[in-house]
Amino acid sequence: MTSLGQYAGTIREILGISDELKMLFGIAFGYPDESVPSVKRPRQRAVLSENVAFHA
Repeated sequence: MTSLGQYAGTIREILGISDELKMLFGIAFGYPDESVPSVKRPRQRAVLSENVAFHA
C-alpha cells in the first residue's frame, strides 16, 4: 500500500496534482475483524467529496 509513495513525483506529474495537495495511498481488501473493540466503535466521517479528489 505504501509503495506508491515512492512514485509520488511521477504520479503528481501524470495526473497534474499540485504540490499544495497531500496524497494518500491505500487499498485494503478483506473484512473487518468484528472481535476487535475499535471496529465496533461508532465513527463520524467527513463527506468523501469534501476531502478526496479521485483521478483516473
